Amino acid sequence: MTTIKGDSPAPGESWFYEQKGQRIGGVDENTMISLIQSGQLGYGSSVWKQGLSDWVKLEETALREHLDRLAPPPLTGTNVNNTLVWVLAFAPFLGLFLEGVIAMIVYGDEAWAMEAVYAGQFFYITIALNILLCVLDEKRLQKAGHNTRAFKGWVWLVPVYLYQRAKHLKHNLAYFIVWICCFVLLMLGVALDDDAHNEQHRAGYQSHTTPASASAAHQNLSSFATLGDVIDSCVDSWVKAYREEVGPEAMVVHEQLQEWEDWCKQGQWP
Repeated sequence: MTTIKGDSPAPGESWFYEQKGQRIGGVDENTMISLIQSGQLGYGSSVWKQGLSDWVKLEETALREHLDRLAPPPLTGTNVNNTLVWVLAFAPFLGLFLEGVIAMIVYGDEAWAMEAVYAGQFFYITIALNILLCVLDEKRLQKAGHNTRAFKGWVWLVPVYLYQRAKHLKHNLAYFIVWICCFVLLMLGVALDDDAHNEQHRAGYQSHTTPASASAAHQNLSSFATLGDVIDSCVDSWVKAYREEVGPEAMVVHEQLQEWEDWCKQGQWP
């Protein structure tokens, strides 16, 4: 049972309310009732008047009777369907899985698909999935009767949305913590896989590398006008060697080109 704080509103007293992080007021009781009837204030809105020690929820004041005339109270946190928010909690992993599926559809080859995922070509899929789940969950909370104005603008920033949601529904921070852990593990996993991927290529190319002293003897450097032309030709040779080993249509990412350019500057040719 909700405890009503403060006496019945006196006609001349001033009320203040919070909206989008701003304190608005003072306004009289009739204005507050109009705001309630128009839907600008509702369950969960923070209000204050003289005599209250701190800001309270609108439904905890004598103005609650005007809320009850419009609609029943929102479902409590334990009765809200939390299926979507728990799917959202694991969305970083689900997004990576979808990236791999889409990459396979686009490239039709597992090696090329993984190259694309490592290069971040499909990262927008994970971002879109997270935002979509936030929006759907926020709409579901609205249908459950909750005033989501305080945090609906954070649907594009998932951890903030999850934190504000848990705070609003008086949940623990379990799904917020799970999302953070999934995101951190995902970043660590991608970084480690990317390092292993690059190391594998590096090991394969080292066997083809000609020492600097020998490369000068085997390359006709006189045919190049500038040192830049030499490096460009060397990088092209690395690209050719890579595609001969992996496949003629193999994707070459920026990090590989940068590494090959560094090798070429050291005089290493494939």
